[in-house]
Amino acid sequence: MTVAIYRVWSDEKPEGNLTIADEAYVLAFYPGRFELVGPVPEPSPSAPVFPTLTRKELRNGLLSIGITSANIETQIGSIADPVEREAAMIDWQDTLNYERTHPLVAEFAEAFSLLPDQVDALWLWASGR
Repeated sequence: MTVAIYRVWSDEKPEGNLTIADEAYVLAFYPGRFELVGPVPEPSPSAPVFPTLTRKELRNGLLSIGITSANIETQIGSIADPVEREAAMIDWQDTLNYERTHPLVAEFAEAFSLLPDQVDALWLWASGR
């Protein structure tokens, strides 16, 4: 049984209505009053959901691949703009929980030549998943 999108017409809806059904259904309930619109689109794969990491989980995860807090702070120290540098240091030292989408995560990944898939895997590992 293949399901598709059909436009069907009825006495109540002469302008037509879209429905998702198989051909047997529309033949039975809308004989001569339907047209095939197209296939049902495949659902897009959902983006993985990444848990929030505590500061300890993030730092232990980085340490597991040889990146120390000193390495991170050296990287932050190389930020040219003093205000951006201080803001990054505050984020690094004072944030209690980190989201995978935090801008510093992408900056550190690039600075340490980590691919997004590697960061994703490390993130999940560090969270205990």
